[in-house]
Amino acid sequence: MNLLELPEFRAAQMALGALEPVPESPHIPVVVVWGLPGCGRTTLLRKLATEWRKHYGKSASLLCRGSALATRRLPDKGRVTLRRLKELPLVVIDDFASISPKVVPRFATLLDHRNQERHATALSLATPPSEIQAPSRVVERLVGALVVEIPPLTAESRRQALSSLLTRHGVRVGKPMREDLEAMLAPTIGGIDRQVRALADAASEHLAVDEALARCRRAAGTISLEQIISVVASETGNDRKAMTGPARLPGLVKARQLVIVLARSFTELSLAKLGRALGGRDPATLRHAIESFHVSCEPTTLALLKKLERNLESLRAGTTRS
Repeated sequence: MNLLELPEFRAAQMALGALEPVPESPHIPVVVVWGLPGCGRTTLLRKLATEWRKHYGKSASLLCRGSALATRRLPDKGRVTLRRLKELPLVVIDDFASISPKVVPRFATLLDHRNQERHATALSLATPPSEIQAPSRVVERLVGALVVEIPPLTAESRRQALSSLLTRHGVRVGKPMREDLEAMLAPTIGGIDRQVRALADAASEHLAVDEALARCRRAAGTISLEQIISVVASETGNDRKAMTGPARLPGLVKARQLVIVLARSFTELSLAKLGRALGGRDPATLRHAIESFHVSCEPTTLALLKKLERNLESLRAGTTRS
């Protein structure tokens, strides 16, 4: 099956379809599609750009990443100048949040011009537009656009995606193993694809079933350190950047301890890698933080830890967002 036919893509497909100009119909200048990494945003935008080229000619649309945008011509051939986007009927920008801060102000001006000329613009993000780090002028324009989410896959959609990807990668599994797989599926197509690829590799290496399933579980990769920091920051009221900085205020120290304890449970990061991500702290410091947390953990803190664990489990299942 075509995975873009899953119900989770229906709203995004309709929104992107509304960009096509229709005489005497309201003009929708900008559509923002957002969703978890691996949710299918890039595939959807690539399909949109291809369809416009087929209907309106090869020069009708341009697809690029936000990081490729530049204000002037550069030696790097992969760069796209804003001037080039000025009069294109359709501009599609994947991962808009990766745009250089130097380009952002001029992009806002470009967006205003394109809106006046009734040109279409489609952008993709990994978070709602209100959460991106950008000047308010840009954020306001994106929030005011037609914003649509590609939600995490439901259990039924995950099963359909698994069947399709198993066939695509030529992997056969028995019913008991398939049931185990369905219980650990990632909430996105990209995550499930990684799991099926891991299963294919395990089959080629003739691994035991338990080892193959363990490899699939690791391949899901649905919980990152950034997500853990985000969840802890939201519950404790701390700033994300401050949590990875040098400040030693009691509230920040406790929040960092929660991040470290949760990261050891939900990720496979070593203490060395975790320490580097948390402001360059050495493994001994992190080990001491874990010991101190468990020794002095109060009932209220333990209750908060349990709540955070539930939130992260829900996030892994694709039912909530950080």
